[in-house]
Amino acid sequence: YSEFRYQFASEYQALMYQESKNNFDLFSEETSLDELIERMPLSFFRSVEQTMTTLEKQQMLRIVRKINDADEIIIDGTSLSYKIADLLAYKFTDVGFIARAFSGVSWSHLTALKEKNKKALAIIISFSGENKLMLNDTKILKDLGIPYILVSSNIDSPMVKDANEFIRIFFSQVDYLSSSRFGTVVQAIFDNLIAINIHFNKNYFKSHHKNVEDAFELTESMKIPKKD
Repeated sequence: YSEFRYQFASEYQALMYQESKNNFDLFSEETSLDELIERMPLSFFRSVEQTMTTLEKQQMLRIVRKINDADEIIIDGTSLSYKIADLLAYKFTDVGFIARAFSGVSWSHLTALKEKNKKALAIIISFSGENKLMLNDTKILKDLGIPYILVSSNIDSPMVKDANEFIRIFFSQVDYLSSSRFGTVVQAIFDNLIAINIHFNKNYFKSHHKNVEDAFELTESMKIPKKD
């Protein structure tokens, strides 16, 4: 206990200094270049940390199970969100899933999956939660009975109502870097979910250096065992 007190006392000042930066305006006229360089990484870290603290373990496990149960993952976004979707599709493919990025879902592709009795899971990425194309896409998904996970910073988005899971992205502050923070936080969240998946599926490591075709064969072996 005495050692803990000494450690706390020695770190308290640094902790208070870090906390004082939470609402720091990076682009204030009073901000020096040195302060901007020093505090910018913290603003990204705080956004990731704030978002992660709102995600409960059980929700993360539910999402991982939904991902594992899907035969194909459809990741949908426009503009910057499409770039994020494309990167996430690559990350999922790299660990053995069939994943595709779309800027507007394809009705013909989704109906083809339904006809083949393939289970699809959609991930909708929308910074504002108000994008008209994304709103229309969620209606298509609902009509086809395809579940979707909504990733957005807007808790009042009309897409939240029909979402099977909602991941709300938080920002430590809103400024010129908000879009960049959004992309960073989304990637961090899904990196975490993919890491959980890998934790359940040790076979991934055995084939880490194989090509994509070999990785696809792992899809069935990467299912999380269901409870009895």
